[in-house]
Amino acid sequence: MGTIGGIPAVLLNQSSQLYIDVIILLVKIIEGIPDFRSCNVPLLLQEAEKIEKEITKIKTQDTESEMNAYG
Repeated sequence: MGTIGGIPAVLLNQSSQLYIDVIILLVKIIEGIPDFRSCNVPLLLQEAEKIEKEITKIKTQDTESEMNAYG
């Protein structure tokens, strides 16, 4: 057991107050010894690409909806 500090703590706290979904990664560490193999970078990059495409799709839909509302 431990505490979550720093940026992840702020993200969790603010997301709770603002009702925004947030994901943070928690990994088990040995204090003083970095574990550079603890995350799967290619998988994270694939997820980032999916999320970016989804955001672009949502922005495009919002723009089209606005144009239909005014046009």
